[in-house]
Amino acid sequence: MHIDAVCLMLTSLLDANAQDQGREATLDEQIAAVKIQKAWRGYYVQKIKRARTPGTEENTKAQESLNRCWPLIESATEDNGLALLREMFKKEPEIMPQYPFYQDEWNKISYADYKGSYQDQPSMNWFIVFRDIFHVKEEMLVVPRMYVPINTCMLRVIDNDTGEEIPRVFQKVAPYVYKRNKVG
Repeated sequence: MHIDAVCLMLTSLLDANAQDQGREATLDEQIAAVKIQKAWRGYYVQKIKRARTPGTEENTKAQESLNRCWPLIESATEDNGLALLREMFKKEPEIMPQYPFYQDEWNKISYADYKGSYQDQPSMNWFIVFRDIFHVKEEMLVVPRMYVPINTCMLRVIDNDTGEEIPRVFQKVAPYVYKRNKVG
């Protein structure tokens, strides 16, 4: 349990106990609660320091945990990185200007690069260049684009949850706020 959660729980227990007795917490009770919180914080900080000091038991445990988790983290590096950035900017939007991509509107949204080939096609016939399913984990504005060496190519985006096609403007998919989806 995180130390702040323990301290918050202790304070709420103190307040609840005082309220059950129909009174406010006394000054002595509040001082005692602060002392306990201080001791918990001190214990927690010391534990973190020992976990960072090579050769300690806590350090060995932390290293074993990281060694077990690292392959899972590394296998989804891009997803984890995007999730980390998204959470950082949600919690502290004012840090966004400190990053070099702040003014780069075109590349703020991640992209996927697809490589492949297709057979020669007869003229005046349509065919599928590629098909992919992307899942939206949270509501976001997306402007999908596709660049291919075919001069008359059109991107279509279908919401698999509703079966409806995303609106287009001048044969291009319009900017659209994609909702969280289940099927893709």
